[in-house]
Amino acid sequence: MAKEKQIAARLMRLTWNKFNWQKPQGHKWSKSKQGNTSVAYEQQFGFGHEEWFLNPDFYHEGYQYGYIRGVDGMPYEDLFIDKVILFTIHGETKVRYLVGELAQVEIIPEPKKAKKFFKKELKSIVDQLKEVGADYRVLEEEGLGFNVRFKPENANIYPELIFSPFINIHKSKFRRFQPFKLSTEDLGNLGMGLIASPSFDFLPGEILFKEKFKRVREASETNVSRIHSHITKDLFKYHRDILGLNVVNLSAEKTTIGPRVLDFVILENDQFSIFEVKTSLSGFLNFRQALGQLFEYAYLDSRVNIKKLVIVGPVKLNDSEKSYFESIRKLISIKIEYWAYEKSENDLGKKFLIY
Repeated sequence: MAKEKQIAARLMRLTWNKFNWQKPQGHKWSKSKQGNTSVAYEQQFGFGHEEWFLNPDFYHEGYQYGYIRGVDGMPYEDLFIDKVILFTIHGETKVRYLVGELAQVEIIPEPKKAKKFFKKELKSIVDQLKEVGADYRVLEEEGLGFNVRFKPENANIYPELIFSPFINIHKSKFRRFQPFKLSTEDLGNLGMGLIASPSFDFLPGEILFKEKFKRVREASETNVSRIHSHITKDLFKYHRDILGLNVVNLSAEKTTIGPRVLDFVILENDQFSIFEVKTSLSGFLNFRQALGQLFEYAYLDSRVNIKKLVIVGPVKLNDSEKSYFESIRKLISIKIEYWAYEKSENDLGKKFLIY
């Protein structure tokens, strides 16, 4: 048997998907564009085959099966790609983000054979396309495309999409669905180190608050709610004006750990207190949404000495929530608090009730 050819690192694009490539989101499409090879596939049919790339339903005998458009243009058969770095382009802002890295990606020589493994999933996929208004008929005729498979343990899918200055500066080059060859220098410039070795970078001060603002590092660039900005602004003012802390020790929406922006951070005697703001009117939901993030912020960089972790929400805790929160306290060694924010309170000193 001939030795399988090996290809070095390639940068490849996935079509934009806001559901973490587990189900289709729906794209603007036109039947009049179908068959036009100069028009992106999702603009022809309202979906891309990559949109199920990370769907666990397409796991079979140790491998995740999926589709990457750039692989179709590669000249070899029966090969492995040493490393595939995935990126995507935001559907509205056109900003480019890194999605993750795959090692030892196997190109499937017989895509039709792979489709047989997942024939029973076809009806579910068609139903999903109907829900988002895509042209499901093409999938009924052709089935979902598969051209690669990889072992999940060889995948590093980033928990957040990573803004990469390199591919945004050279965006005219990185716009097509093709395999881009990467030099050693290119790999260093991509910005993947933010994930590989995330470091805690304390930056004092506060952002220029508006009624709504955008978190530039978030893939979706979603407008952060008005109540979120009020809470973060008042946290800064409360610690400065009521508790008398020096502003050089306060950071509102400026401190980062890797690509992640932290809501509010205090530096005291080489120790950090990290605040995560949530806006649900349910204490339980605020716990659920904040705890994972706070633990991640506290332990990603082992050099950081944490004083306490704080969840901040716009609601007081009821008895069952208090009891649950006390149970959490007993389970973890690090100090943790919940601060209830009262927006209608005019006295800054009374805006936060601490549990």
